[in-house]
Amino acid sequence: MPTQWSLKPNTLITRDDSRFISNMVDGDVILMNVKTGNYVALRTSGRVIWEMLEKPITMAGLMAAILDEYEVDEEEATADTTEFLKQLLDHGMIRILTN
Repeated sequence: MPTQWSLKPNTLITRDDSRFISNMVDGDVILMNVKTGNYVALRTSGRVIWEMLEKPITMAGLMAAILDEYEVDEEEATADTTEFLKQLLDHGMIRILTN
């Protein structure tokens, strides 16, 4: 992924459920990559973001929902969410539909 990768407010993002199967265990989302068998556990805010990505959502819509859900600084929340989304993209867990 290019180092200058960024998400604009109108960037449309969604999960890529074709590569993973998921299950809820004790409040965490457990994802298994169907090709590699590797597991990933998403807790708390990661789980909430994953659930929000079930249907395509813009970065602005995602951030509005996160800021509504949590009492956090907008700048910090945007930086943390962008980093988390980069990790999901690196693992093939999400798709960027528009940027």
